[in-house]
Amino acid sequence: EPLPLAAAKVVLDRYATGEPTRQLESTGQSLLDAVESERPEESRAFLSFSGHPTWVFQQWSIDDPEILAQAKTLLLQEMLRRGVLMLNTHEVTTVHTSGDVHVVAQAYAESLDIVGRALVASNLLNLLECEPIRPLFRVR
Repeated sequence: EPLPLAAAKVVLDRYATGEPTRQLESTGQSLLDAVESERPEESRAFLSFSGHPTWVFQQWSIDDPEILAQAKTLLLQEMLRRGVLMLNTHEVTTVHTSGDVHVVAQAYAESLDIVGRALVASNLLNLLECEPIRPLFRVR
């Protein structure tokens, strides 16, 4: 099949320039910077981020496993409500625009505000519209 081979050559040639990698890192860093600058200051007490700018992990500082599950679920629920599909990470692609970065950063800001207020009021479970997430795998 010549068409898939031609498409693969175009992709490999583009990657050989290094531009997609630079673009991914730049977009990821822009997203991380926007999230960090727009999120509520109080959220820093219970959530931080780590990893490469293209693939950022949430690092939660909540010791109680039940409260942690509820907080994670509430964050996911509120991010989804704002049109952002994610799990415990956020990733970027070469098609993400500065507008997308703004949408995700704003969604984090609003969602983390809700999670923070729910943690203080101890009413996470009351705000959930589903059961809290549960780990699929456990280490012995």
